[in-house]
Amino acid sequence: GQDVLLVPRWAKDRSPRIGLFAGAEFGPSKRWPWQRFAELSRDLRRQQPASRQIILAGPKELWVAVRIHEESGKIHPVVGADLDLGQLAAVMAQLDLLVTNDSGPMHLAAAVGTPCVALFGPTDPTRTAPAGLGHEVLYTGRWCSPCFRRRCPLLHHRCLREIDVEVAARACRRALAAEITGPEQQKEIALSLLELFQAHQLPHLVEPLLQSGLEEAAGETQQPGPLLRQSVGADLQ
Repeated sequence: GQDVLLVPRWAKDRSPRIGLFAGAEFGPSKRWPWQRFAELSRDLRRQQPASRQIILAGPKELWVAVRIHEESGKIHPVVGADLDLGQLAAVMAQLDLLVTNDSGPMHLAAAVGTPCVALFGPTDPTRTAPAGLGHEVLYTGRWCSPCFRRRCPLLHHRCLREIDVEVAARACRRALAAEITGPEQQKEIALSLLELFQAHQLPHLVEPLLQSGLEEAAGETQQPGPLLRQSVGADLQ
């Protein structure tokens, strides 16, 4: 996954990058079926042939990421199992969109300014939706949701299964078309993240960001803003 860090998100003439994250540490009730992720991947490839997809996974989600990789044509790389938090944040910052369950990576992506298509089932999007603008939250609002259970107590898991692939694909197209965050805002986000890691004396998190192309951005006269301090700072104390 290290090569994903080499091209900054604000680089010109770059095809859209879409990340897929099918995991959720909380439990299976928060996971959209991995087969839907694979079908969505195929659909996005048809609809966005110039885009590049990346399947994200931590060590515990590697098996499902590999299944999605296999079922979606064995062409999209699996990234993340070998990355630490700083490197994963740097990868997230290079994406134009992340399709994700309600999860930690969803909040990390939002913190670095990456729009999300967030799939909610047993949890409440009014409480834990991704922060910021440009996100698409998909939630059926069934009578039994939110239940906050790790497994569906009714066994049917309809809160997530009733979100079909076409609905998710339309949300992806809307999010990619919106593109509310321009190059200068992306530089500010990246510089804020860099400043935050430096302030907390976390050199192992700073290095991947510098390797991702921030040397050029860091040379600008623009001063980094406080965009990420509240959303990420508490997790690094």
